[in-house]
Amino acid sequence: MATKPIREFYACVAFIPFPTALLAEYVRKPEQRTTAVAVYSGTLAVTAIFFTILWLYVAGNYRLVDRNLHPTLLQSMTHRYLVGMALYILAFALAFIDVVVTLLLIVGLALLFVLPEQASVLVKPYVVVRTRPPKTRSRTRFGKPQDRLSRG
Repeated sequence: MATKPIREFYACVAFIPFPTALLAEYVRKPEQRTTAVAVYSGTLAVTAIFFTILWLYVAGNYRLVDRNLHPTLLQSMTHRYLVGMALYILAFALAFIDVVVTLLLIVGLALLFVLPEQASVLVKPYVVVRTRPPKTRSRTRFGKPQDRLSRG
């Protein structure tokens, strides 16, 4: 059984301010720029990995997503997160080659995740309509069902 990586994801999110401050302080110093960008992009890559694992867990078999969500939209979101994770890992590898390209890629990825899903425009969402409210039943102290009486 897969473990829920929520704690690891939250730890990564809580850690992000440290490499961000490190990047802000050392990005102007050429001798330390590569290390600062590598730590920053590495943190984002690890965060993306844990986020993707978490998404695959919650979206698998509609475990924790709305069952009325269209399968095309769900696949589109999963694809976007997998590609994003791979690009964050690529950004980390590029940090040792070209710092500017790495930072541009990170900015591009941030913009990618701000934009809406394309499939949401193409797919009409399902609408669930209830014709009548469900019957409510309560249980007595002894566990036997009992119809609720409305007080008027």
